Amino acid sequence: MIGVDDDAPTITAAVDIAPNAAGWNNTKLPVTFTYSDATSGVASCPSTMVVSAEGANQLVAGTEADRPGNTVKAWVTLNLSLMYGQRQREVCTEVGFVDGRLPMQGKCPKG
Repeated sequence: MIGVDDDAPTITAAVDIAPNAAGWNNTKLPVTFTYSDATSGVASCPSTMVVSAEGANQLVAGTEADRPGNTVKAWVTLNLSLMYGQRQREVCTEVGFVDGRLPMQGKCPKG
């Protein structure tokens, strides 16, 4: 007996590095896709993608296909500013000492 697979596969997209309170990240972000197909098996699915392009509201999407050709998409939206984190580190290292005596403590922004 031969059946028909009309069931779509499943896919999710996830980023393991949480953004800051404003919704931004300051490091390259790996987007991981998890997928399955219970009926006929997975034919293709994206591997982990590393996002390094800066910008707001970046849509990172992946498409999975099962063996009969049913497809499904998953995506995440990212805000990435690599320079934001770099500027924070530069400020922190340039400040150094107050009046040449005591190191500044607790003054460095967390990035």
